[in-house]
Amino acid sequence: MKKLLCKEVGGACDEVFTGNTLEEIGQKAKVHAMAANDDAHKQKMVEMMAKSSEEQQAFWREMRQKFADTPDAE
Repeated sequence: MKKLLCKEVGGACDEVFTGNTLEEIGQKAKVHAMAANDDAHKQKMVEMMAKSSEEQQAFWREMRQKFADTPDAE
């Protein structure tokens, strides 16, 4: 299991997400961002939605590498 912060996966705060896969953490981050209902998270969501397909692919490549480089949570 790994731990990443909201802001480490493109979000706006220090909320901690845990998961066995990047997809699991990503889903938790998405639910969190939608529920946060604040300007910072809304802006991050707008920025993500404005990315081109190539930019989104690059973002996910970076996230997969970040997940792989993150040590297992204790």
